[in-house]
Amino acid sequence: MSKDIDSTAYVEACTLKSGHCDSINALTFSPDGTRLASGGDDCTVMLWDVNRGESLFRILLKSPVSCILWHPIHVNTLIVGCDDGRIFQLQGFTLENMEQHDVRIGVRSEVHCLAYNVDMRYLAIGIGEEVHVTRERHNPDEYGGDLMLPPPGPERESLASEERLRAVSVHFVSNGSQLISSYLSHGIVCYDVKSRKSLWVITPPAATPNIGSSALSSDGSRLAVYNVATGVDLYPLARRKKPIARYPLEKPPISKHRVQVVYIQGDRGIVCGSTDGNVHVWNRASGDLFQILPHDGECHKLVSSAERARYSYIATGTVEKGHSSIIKIWRAKTSESHRIIGESPLTLYIEGEEQGQPTTLTDAVVDFVENVTVWIGLVGLVAMANNHPY
Repeated sequence: MSKDIDSTAYVEACTLKSGHCDSINALTFSPDGTRLASGGDDCTVMLWDVNRGESLFRILLKSPVSCILWHPIHVNTLIVGCDDGRIFQLQGFTLENMEQHDVRIGVRSEVHCLAYNVDMRYLAIGIGEEVHVTRERHNPDEYGGDLMLPPPGPERESLASEERLRAVSVHFVSNGSQLISSYLSHGIVCYDVKSRKSLWVITPPAATPNIGSSALSSDGSRLAVYNVATGVDLYPLARRKKPIARYPLEKPPISKHRVQVVYIQGDRGIVCGSTDGNVHVWNRASGDLFQILPHDGECHKLVSSAERARYSYIATGTVEKGHSSIIKIWRAKTSESHRIIGESPLTLYIEGEEQGQPTTLTDAVVDFVENVTVWIGLVGLVAMANNHPY
């Protein structure tokens, strides 16, 4: 069975324009893929309906939002990290039932990344120059205890901004007993959580020493790393020596934004944002570029993915300031019968929409467009077989 992406090309399903009035810093689908949460420099957390492309709820905080995580146990619950170091557990999302709880670990600095493990009920937090682990009690929204993991190397003074000690991504493995922390300029370290000991270290190549973000495969065997310079490197965690595959961006980054990387379609594909206005989608196994998703913006560092029924979804977001900051949701059918080799990206433009309103395609319209794309591809293949144009 093929290990490449098993879907049609991704089609732009809707554009979300009326949520944020400043740069978007966090973007994540709900576990069931029906909702999208976003947060930004406007101190706002937005909830969106993926099917309708409409905003559901707005939460105003007192600090810019730096990262968001859907709670994997509690329904309708978000864990939110802010620039001022505060961490919240939010739930309810109605005027009558909205609840906001503080997660306190005794440290206040910018929150960079979050991860939650269901088995141990651990919450990992990359905050300032440190990585902390706390545990959720059996009483919902109550956390207790704090464990700080040791830094990856000796502290150094007078570091340039791009070399400072910072965890950009954290991932639990081995049922929560181990934590993998990817650092901006200090490689990748796997810790034993209870003993706090370093189990192994991955040092990136000298040509690409920095890490902007990382994503762990669903089976915990591979780590996809955005290297801030050329694209994405794929590391096998069993050997942990050097990348086994590279996925290059079409253009070198024009800034050092730490764009996100995610897996899609059961690890068949890898998606990465960029600083030039395009999102790259690669086949993981072959390394081939599957599709480029065009985006209106100088930089969109944010990507998130979800799988639901026979569809695969990708959300992309810009970091432009002001009302020009937007989120796009892309959709593809995952049936093998609709997969056409060499299929071109398809972008739809809807005229006559009012500024600030989501440009939404119904499921029927998207299905029609995808089926037309498939029909055109089949006609082209038949014409090629008969050696005449169509």
